[in-house]
Amino acid sequence: MINSNDFLNMYYALMGENEIECVRLYDIVEIVKAIYSSSETFDLASKLNIEDLDINLIKKHPFTKSVNEDELIEIKISDDEIDSIFDKYDAYSSMLAKAINRVTLSRYFEMLSNGKIKIDYDDSDGVYEIVSGDSPIIDCETKVFTDGKIITEEVSSEGEMLKTKKIRVDDSTYTIVVDYKNSKALLAEIRATDSSILPMVIDEASCVMNGINSSYDEICSDKPKIYKFKIH
Repeated sequence: MINSNDFLNMYYALMGENEIECVRLYDIVEIVKAIYSSSETFDLASKLNIEDLDINLIKKHPFTKSVNEDELIEIKISDDEIDSIFDKYDAYSSMLAKAINRVTLSRYFEMLSNGKIKIDYDDSDGVYEIVSGDSPIIDCETKVFTDGKIITEEVSSEGEMLKTKKIRVDDSTYTIVVDYKNSKALLAEIRATDSSILPMVIDEASCVMNGINSSYDEICSDKPKIYKFKIH
């Protein structure tokens, strides 16, 4: 098993390798969430035993230099210590690096897009509930764009204006869910099975939000609509 100190060893080693000297407790919490959410870090998640991981334990860790009142953690770790940790936890350190990358990209592109593009830590396969609503004043719709197989499991309506679809996405590498209001894209949420393709998926989401969706076939013309990436 990998206990809390082992986990911090790997995390601090990765930060030290990238010459990062300060992190926040919130960063660590988000990274743990990402580890448990994605299949690409399943082996690491299955080995973790970090229920006792808290700010007090972090303060006592040998590589923690200081923790201020805002829970900003200053790190001090040598190159030799970094090398030793990577030698011991090579595969798990690589998985942790993927989770860190997922969280870092999520924050960066959410900021860059003014909150309009968000990255969900979960895999792209799964069940989605999408909704459309038509009224004389507001037309709302959630659309799905994916390279996976789509199965519509359930369609339900509430009155004449609101429709909900429950769909399952299988065998995908990414899924993009976009909320529209009066035909204007407001928010995109992204899921990708492999963190290495997130930049490409973010580009796809940006195109879709700007009305460029020629790379997709509309496989369901009834609202809420569903689109599948074209296989050339």
